[in-house]
Amino acid sequence: MLYLVVIVTEGIIKCVLPERIITITENEQFSELYEIFTSGQFNNQNVKVYVRQNRVDKWVEVSDGLNSDLKIMEVLGYNHHHTKHTRRDLLYNEIIDLLRNQKAGWKGGVHQTLGKEFVERIANAIWYIDPHLKLLQSRSCHIPVLFKELATYANDDPDINTYNLAYRTTHHKKEPISHQKLDLLIKSLELLIGQPWVNDNEWNNIIPAIIALVDMMRKYSEHLVKSKTIMATIHHNDESTRNPTNNSRMFRVLGCKENDLNEQYQELNDAILQCGFYQYMDVYSYLPIDIMKYETQKVRMLAKIHEGLPKYFTWQMRKNVLNKYSLIKTVTPAILRMLYFDLTGDAAVTANIISREIEERLHLMMALEDPSITFDLRTNNGFKGNKFDIFWTELDMYFNEETPAVDDRRHDTIMHMPLAISICDLRDIILARLHIKNAKAIQYTGRYQVKFKVQGRLLQPIGEDVPVSTGVRNCRSLTTQNNDLNASDHDFTKLSLTPSVIFFVSIPSDISGGFYSGQVFVSFKDTVFEPSSAIRHATEFHNAIDIKYTHQTSPPILCLYTDGGPDHRCTYGSVQIALISLFLSGNYDMLIAVRTAPHHSWTNPAERIMSILNLGLQNVSIMRNTMSDESEALFDKADILDEIRDKASKNSNLEKGLRDCIKDVQNLLHNRSERLVLKDQYFKCYDAANEHDINGLFQSILKVDPSLIRSEITQAQLTRHTELISFMKTHCHERAYSFQIKKCQNVLCDICTPIRLPQTIFDNLYFLPDPTPALDSPEHYSSFQAVYGKQTSEEFCPSLQLNQANAEPAPKSVLVSGKIRDYIMCCDCGKRRCVYSNKALSQDEMQDFKQSLDVYDYSCGAPLFSDDHYLAEILFVRVKISCDIPVEILYCSSRKSGNFDICYYCGTDSDFVDSPSILRTKYKIIYLLCQGCQDKGKEFSTRIEVKVNNNNSKRRKIS
Repeated sequence: MLYLVVIVTEGIIKCVLPERIITITENEQFSELYEIFTSGQFNNQNVKVYVRQNRVDKWVEVSDGLNSDLKIMEVLGYNHHHTKHTRRDLLYNEIIDLLRNQKAGWKGGVHQTLGKEFVERIANAIWYIDPHLKLLQSRSCHIPVLFKELATYANDDPDINTYNLAYRTTHHKKEPISHQKLDLLIKSLELLIGQPWVNDNEWNNIIPAIIALVDMMRKYSEHLVKSKTIMATIHHNDESTRNPTNNSRMFRVLGCKENDLNEQYQELNDAILQCGFYQYMDVYSYLPIDIMKYETQKVRMLAKIHEGLPKYFTWQMRKNVLNKYSLIKTVTPAILRMLYFDLTGDAAVTANIISREIEERLHLMMALEDPSITFDLRTNNGFKGNKFDIFWTELDMYFNEETPAVDDRRHDTIMHMPLAISICDLRDIILARLHIKNAKAIQYTGRYQVKFKVQGRLLQPIGEDVPVSTGVRNCRSLTTQNNDLNASDHDFTKLSLTPSVIFFVSIPSDISGGFYSGQVFVSFKDTVFEPSSAIRHATEFHNAIDIKYTHQTSPPILCLYTDGGPDHRCTYGSVQIALISLFLSGNYDMLIAVRTAPHHSWTNPAERIMSILNLGLQNVSIMRNTMSDESEALFDKADILDEIRDKASKNSNLEKGLRDCIKDVQNLLHNRSERLVLKDQYFKCYDAANEHDINGLFQSILKVDPSLIRSEITQAQLTRHTELISFMKTHCHERAYSFQIKKCQNVLCDICTPIRLPQTIFDNLYFLPDPTPALDSPEHYSSFQAVYGKQTSEEFCPSLQLNQANAEPAPKSVLVSGKIRDYIMCCDCGKRRCVYSNKALSQDEMQDFKQSLDVYDYSCGAPLFSDDHYLAEILFVRVKISCDIPVEILYCSSRKSGNFDICYYCGTDSDFVDSPSILRTKYKIIYLLCQGCQDKGKEFSTRIEVKVNNNNSKRRKIS
């Protein structure tokens, strides 16, 4: 069936019959359509027929007029070509060209949804098997003939007639073809050929080729599974798969020629030649004596050959031997392997190069039988004199003087001491007590048994009644015995300190240098009254720079590399305001702030400092001082941060008491942190920024826009400040992961001060470019020099490309449960899909919508209307879905009239299964499941896990 928008006009302007939608079969002619539309009101004389596809197109006259077939109104849609950045895009485009050549397309505007998914899945399958085509052909798995018509495969040049060139040309690990991946691709292709539109005639050449492709991939997948099963059986077998005993074969040697006759047969040969044809001859006298000895000699030769052949054993046989003799404690793995090879005669070669070298040395030692070939280096340890007795005596006195409060939940005899951060720090402490400066000992005497390890870091909890461990546990440090446990758990504290690290990287002068050296600044901020924020971080950056460059001029360019938290996200208005304030306050020519991508904070050089910072925090217990009785009573009634801040705002004595009671704790942690060293530079500590410093930094941005208020700096609020927006357009460069500011050098600008860099250098200073694929090799990005100073965009950012590919064409604000206006049923899978609209439909709009549903068969992933329909901008459905996706979650949460219970997986409205009681106690939301889906192996889908003991969980999270 065709549904057409028809209009009848007289001349150019006058409309005789208004626009109306007509349905008719495509086998009819325009004359039948004209009769149905006009109901016989007009004659057929002098009637011209004009057609167009979209409203913006020009009218095109049909040459045969009413006698033309309606078949010409069928429009096959095709996907848009991808911009050819990679070879994968080339494959995608060539598949579309192949479909065009075969005249196979989609009707009803579904080419951008179902059609795109169709091409993507075929491209995924061909891209995966492309590097392995020769391997597949060796197993009689040939790609269908239709896909050999792709332009790249049709090319005769063997260097470019493949898509995945990087698989063969680049030096990376070559992943073998996997049956799991093949099975996933097979399932995705099988879902494609199960769609109803594949039964159209234009797909008669395409679908058989896809079925052949699926069969070919399934054939090789089954081969891989079978081979894997056979090899697993062989590897776990206690007997060799092949050996000379059961795999020997005897070959019959043909008789020698007359000219090359063996001497032992010469006498018999002469006797035979002297006899005539058919003459009787007795050959008994010519037979060898003791013929059985020859068979015995044959067996002996085979046995001798068998002894000389190399022997190979399975992994299971080797495992059985090693596991049996590994129980001997004094036998090392290298010696055990050597004994195994020597006793069993296994000819297999060790895969590990180091182990192979050790075994070769052991074989040499045993072959030479010379005990002097080895030397025990342990004889070098220790010092027999009394030269260092004064040091050990002072160390023993130091341990006896101190009674540390250290750890929690320990049940062994080893104590974790916080007296020294490390062995080097302990040595410096003892030398300071002795008031001497001497070099390090060349030989370690082993007087004390010490170990040293490092673990992770978190907020440092502060104890209230007893010392509380900092939480850096599961590590061994300098140890002693017979001490009392003086530190408690840290799970229920209300106060905590947040460590902040600023790392000034010393940029190396040549490529041999490293970026992990420089000055480290550490601060421990009160979590209650000094919360983390962008403006606070900027102020502390500014103060640390002043400390760093106290006796010298600060650099004219500042580059910041931070983690990806909300107080560093470059797209937030508060972060941009803080960076502009820092730029103006520091009088920089350029400021570049870059944050790490999600889950990639490990790339930040400052993250490596955390392992060193742990040395100062491990095995330490801290306790705040007591406050006045009034403040203690108020503090006991407050459990969470919001309650503490609320009571402190109403009682100034409580705020002052809380600030004062943790100062000794902050000083303790500062002292320990300043004993830490990074490449001969001691850490420095700084105080957290106070309100006066923060307001002072914020004042610098008021000359850009005096109407700015520190408490109103969200992105939505900043759009009302025109002066600030104008400054950012001319001075700033905003990206998803970076924010850059640069002086403009405009003589009319009263904000920027004169530049500090030389003019020639500043003229060649540009914003950091965005990564852009290289023109000659789209699989790789262009070099920095190739794009520096050029206009670039974020279109090639991987995370943004992924978001755009998965984004729905409908606005995000519309796809919510409160804006569901109706439901529509898929004609293929029978699931109900939601129809969204930003506003309630008018009566006319609802009538047009219902009329369209009468003539339109909806399928999951297809748009409701064509692009030129006026309702296409009003009503929306999700197009990034398919029939194998369950019911929308918004349907299950909607309270719209007409909503009834359906199965989450198939949309059935009956035969539901009761959910288990254990799920009802663990989850707040459990979606319905029918008996049929449960029989197919489906399980209940759940959301929002029930949390028990909420008060304690919340307190632990905040503290």
